[in-house]
Amino acid sequence: MEVEAQREACLAPSLVSDWDDARQEWVLPLGRFESALEDLLRRLCRRPGRWILIAEDNVRRHHFWQSLAFGDGSLVTETVSNHYLEGEDRWTPEEDRRLLALGWECPQPPRTTNWINVEYTTCPAVDEVAKRAAATLRLVFGLEHGDEVYVKMFGSPIRGDTPAACLGTSADQQVARQTNPVAER
Repeated sequence: MEVEAQREACLAPSLVSDWDDARQEWVLPLGRFESALEDLLRRLCRRPGRWILIAEDNVRRHHFWQSLAFGDGSLVTETVSNHYLEGEDRWTPEEDRRLLALGWECPQPPRTTNWINVEYTTCPAVDEVAKRAAATLRLVFGLEHGDEVYVKMFGSPIRGDTPAACLGTSADQQVARQTNPVAER
């Protein structure tokens, strides 16, 4: 079965014979991560199943950016909020303003306790998502080109609706799903 056909059917990786969903981890300079991110997100959004990609400040691992790529192409990205940070690691009001200026949606418990961006489409603007990620790592996390990031990538066994699932539903169902697009995680 072709990859596009698998994507259309949203087959789980376990149903595809030669699928490698093993956890992968790397430590690499921010500049290298930035240069590869757009292509990696594009590939993850085209793969069957659901894929989690996490980039952490290698020194302060509790500062992270993460994405959840769905087999139908939709994409959710998050970055940590003060809900999970303590003391001097908490974002300052200026850093919160930077996150807003970069296009992040404020945490809204119980929907999400992290800063979030949801691509409710089967063709996400991965170039813009990658630019937002890079700007977040630089302008909010304070990382520079040569600073190291710890990157993890793995398949997610969680199934159910995707953010793009609302595209084929009624307006009432869309509103219900949009208020909690990542609750299944």
